[in-house]
Amino acid sequence: MEEIKKILLPIDFSDASSTLLQYGVYLAEKYDARIFLAYVAEDPFTYSGLPLTDYSGLPLTDIPFNQLEEDMTKYAQERMDRFIETEMAEISVSYEGTVLFGQVAAEIIRYAEEKTIDLIIIGTHGFKGLDRMLLGSVAEKVVKMAPCPVMTINAYRNKEGGKKG
Repeated sequence: MEEIKKILLPIDFSDASSTLLQYGVYLAEKYDARIFLAYVAEDPFTYSGLPLTDYSGLPLTDIPFNQLEEDMTKYAQERMDRFIETEMAEISVSYEGTVLFGQVAAEIIRYAEEKTIDLIIIGTHGFKGLDRMLLGSVAEKVVKMAPCPVMTINAYRNKEGGKKG
């Protein structure tokens, strides 16, 4: 078994992200590991594999792609900065946060390979709704294709095993 020195926590800024961070910090302290926080701003043009359209059915191809990517990444970086400021304020482990752009599962896997991550900790549920039903589970895709072990956490279950809220 390889040492755990690099832990990737893909986050989506939902309530589950804070819970995942608790697990990540616990393991990082135990193994003297570094935490890599990553948020993926999803490329809307690859969303569910279909061309993005507005409600009239008109394809939204007139939006300059590079400007859209830049705006989404900038907004996501602001959210990452706030997350780090509030959630990592009293954390003593080594960490870094990054914002990626593209298809969520593919970018998580690519980043894990690039950083030679030893363990990925990912939530079984993030934001929910129609998009999740159309896309399937990001966690499932990551588990199937990750270059390292993956720990999945259901952050919506309480310690007694029941559902929260």
